[in-house]
Amino acid sequence: MQITWHGLACFRLQADGAVCITDPIFTGSGLRGPRLNAASITLSDRTTVGKLGSLGDPAPRIIAGPGEYEAGGILVEGITLSAEGHHTAYRIIADGINVIVVGMLPKLPSPEAAESLAGGDILLLPVGGGPVITAAEAAKLVGWLEPRIVIPCCYKIPGLEIKLDPLDKFCKEMGICPKETLPKLKVSRKDLPADEMKVMVLEKS
Repeated sequence: MQITWHGLACFRLQADGAVCITDPIFTGSGLRGPRLNAASITLSDRTTVGKLGSLGDPAPRIIAGPGEYEAGGILVEGITLSAEGHHTAYRIIADGINVIVVGMLPKLPSPEAAESLAGGDILLLPVGGGPVITAAEAAKLVGWLEPRIVIPCCYKIPGLEIKLDPLDKFCKEMGICPKETLPKLKVSRKDLPADEMKVMVLEKS
């Protein structure tokens, strides 16, 4: 699997030739997102469906709520984290790797609700506060879910017009901060850390 970060909660997950894009970037953020040429697109907030615009041909499968889905060999499970059902998190399984995507998570779920996300290998996690959970709340969620790899997102970067905290706030909460960033993460099942969790920081593509 190859994971590329495009800013905010937008990631491109490529596995076996198929692509899944999470939470595309819309106008108003100051950032430019990737082309939406993918087998599937997941939206953590279903109200953003109308902002997608033209999707080309063949159009990707739009996943915007709880349920079980498949597109291009990538399996996606949508999971509601609150009784209100306004926000959907996703478990994406491809190449034998289990990726937990919480998107633009606006508030920390209860420990009981978070249990539905347990067992993931990689957690794509917002950490910047403001419209998403804070660094302290993000660190708490990591402790509950115990993934093997955490990739932080939704933090302050150049060009972003949404007010978010810098990444180092999350690093201080975790007590870990990698010295190097990666342009993208290429990982297979055998590459996953066995003994300790790693925080891996991706450069915005």
